[in-house]
Amino acid sequence: MNMTMPRLLLFGGTGAIGSGIQRAFEQAGWQVAVVSRKPATKPGCVCWDPLRSDDESGASAVRGLGPFDAVCWSRGMNASDSVYDADLSLHERMYHANCTYILA
Repeated sequence: MNMTMPRLLLFGGTGAIGSGIQRAFEQAGWQVAVVSRKPATKPGCVCWDPLRSDDESGASAVRGLGPFDAVCWSRGMNASDSVYDADLSLHERMYHANCTYILA
């Protein structure tokens, strides 16, 4: 990566919204490093799930890409249950992944 351009670390950059964020930042002159939970076909994408504390190799790979000027969290967790069959444990995990993890 070119060190003279601003640099963005983008979590969830392989999804529909994240890919759009990546395009917008690149069009604005940023270099974007993409992180995905799953191995991705996108060139240069680092596979790392920061919610898994045992994934030191992914964390190390991300640290090696830095430093960054900004971080964008476009990674989320969803559920398609209903009020009739809601899984409270799943919703607690979603809240942790989408809110408290980012806050921490």
